Amino acid sequence: MIYSLARAAQLHMRCLGWAFVSCFVLLLLSAYPKVVAVQLLAWAFIALFLHRALSPEFGRRTSMMLVLGLVYYLYWFYYFPNNAYTNDLLGHLDYITFVSSHPFDVYGYSGRERWHPPFYYLLAAGWARVANIYFSASLESSLRVFSLLMYMIYCVYGLRTVRLFNRRQDMHYFLGCMLIVFWPLSILMATRINNDVMLYMLWSMFFYYYVRWYKQDNIRFLKIAIMLLGVALMIKTNALSLVAILGCTVAYALRVGRLQWRSLFSASMLPAYAMLILGAVFNQVKTVYLYWMNGKWIAPLGRSGDVQDPLNRVLSFNLSDYLSRPYIGKKVWHQPDQTVYFFKSLLYGEFNWHQHSIALWLNASLLLLLALTCWGLVSGYRHKTLERSSLGLNILALGISYLTIVLFYLLRELAPCSDARFVYPIVIPLAILCMLSLSAMQASKSKMYWLAVVSAFLVPLLGLLHYLSYYL
Repeated sequence: MIYSLARAAQLHMRCLGWAFVSCFVLLLLSAYPKVVAVQLLAWAFIALFLHRALSPEFGRRTSMMLVLGLVYYLYWFYYFPNNAYTNDLLGHLDYITFVSSHPFDVYGYSGRERWHPPFYYLLAAGWARVANIYFSASLESSLRVFSLLMYMIYCVYGLRTVRLFNRRQDMHYFLGCMLIVFWPLSILMATRINNDVMLYMLWSMFFYYYVRWYKQDNIRFLKIAIMLLGVALMIKTNALSLVAILGCTVAYALRVGRLQWRSLFSASMLPAYAMLILGAVFNQVKTVYLYWMNGKWIAPLGRSGDVQDPLNRVLSFNLSDYLSRPYIGKKVWHQPDQTVYFFKSLLYGEFNWHQHSIALWLNASLLLLLALTCWGLVSGYRHKTLERSSLGLNILALGISYLTIVLFYLLRELAPCSDARFVYPIVIPLAILCMLSLSAMQASKSKMYWLAVVSAFLVPLLGLLHYLSYYL
């Protein structure tokens, strides 16, 4: 046991060392964006350090996949401007600039992003100020590097969660990891300037400790998950979906006897509950402040009415529109089916591109992957080749996250409310379910097994081709 604790401490110190050294190198990177020699040396150092730090935990092949993912994200960082294919960039920059100049009056901001809690903007402003003082880095470059660092942590914890369900590191494991690191939309998300990326990181960390708590029946991991949930609530209200996920799982664990009431309300849980309450209060202080200043509730939940018959659009799926139209398209901005909008935004965001032929194949591959994943999960459940808790944890996270998007869409009656960026971390449970489905299909010797393998490989491959061929 002592050896195991020492080994775990060594691995965490390696990752912590990578994080601190990478912060320094990344700040240096953002200070000299045009000096090619500095850029190449800095990124080569980060890639080597990342590989060496993660190899003892993940193995060389998985850590190399993370390094290749970093190289992939850097393509977007270098070849696309800061404002390319972003959402509300000017609003977030305005909020960060205000917080940077008014650090003791963060609730005084009244711009377009005013309803967001200020915690992310405080951290981003501090990062940007340090980068500017010591490295003369521009605001946008330093913030994109900040996002890239958080997104790499998201990937690391996503792969750690995959290992909780498959420690054999077989082909299914690597396909699950590939779906997380090279998901088509990842290249847009990795260096985007907004509070979503920090929420992705915290979502991934929460999900890892949440799964580890339930599978290993260790209350210590539940404490960590609750504390991370409190921090996530400080970032964005979207974290409420995590409250529902954890609440449903805790209620079920109490019902079946996996968790005892005395353990849940023991004195050791007080710091976790204190952080959760602090996060909830911090989340709502801005809303209350805006009400006090304006005399009415100001929040992005008012009805827009741009979508007619929203409930019918949630329940319907226009297959011909999904397969024949590569992207969402401006002409159907207000009137697409909610499901079509969601699936396409999960691949390309809400934007139009010019790689139409690749996009059509990618749309079909995603639909095929989802269909075969469902087929394999049902088959594995019937033949009892899949652990029920593994299915339940991932299906619950996927279902509740998607339900929050549906409710947001019905409340606002606006098509962009179906944008998958609000629940982008569902890629992690989706990749795990795909991996479990492949294992179940192989165990039952299903004739559809190799087709499912090909579809799981095609989604990240076609995504790579789609974005890397942007200038071709």
